[in-house]
Amino acid sequence: ETLTLALTLALTLTKPKPNPSPNPNPNLTLTRYVADSWGYVASANGLFVVIPASRNGLWGWLLGLPFDKTITIHRWMGRLVFVEVTIHMA
Repeated sequence: ETLTLALTLALTLTKPKPNPSPNPNPNLTLTRYVADSWGYVASANGLFVVIPASRNGLWGWLLGLPFDKTITIHRWMGRLVFVEVTIHMA
């Protein structure tokens, strides 16, 4: 969880600002920036949904985690990515 939070924070804070849009409304530019940021975060966290999904995966073996623990991580990361994608689309 700590690694995921750190990655999310790093991606959100280090993403460069988008090019200024031809629309002069600053609220739309900020909304676009926030939506793009959440899209990048969801894409990065999507990897953490896929990695623990296998029953006899390499990552579970390397970390010494049983399958029930890795599938719990998989489910919670899937829920988190769903929320991130929903915010991205809003």
